[in-house]
Amino acid sequence: MRKWQERESVLDLYNLFLAAVLFISPWLFKLTNGLGKIDLWVTSAVIGVISFAAIIAYRDWEEWLNVLLGL
Repeated sequence: MRKWQERESVLDLYNLFLAAVLFISPWLFKLTNGLGKIDLWVTSAVIGVISFAAIIAYRDWEEWLNVLLGL
């Protein structure tokens, strides 16, 4: 069981990294739509917080919340 949890924490680190990439994407792609920028920043911040919380203390609902944010 312990190996499975270590693998899950690695996936949460990847998720945290991708949230950071999503956060800087308005500058990378020179997005000019103001509401689009705000949406990307808020969504990436929430995904980052959830990923960080999943690294500290894993819960099933955190994964499902990330799925809902992705939709």
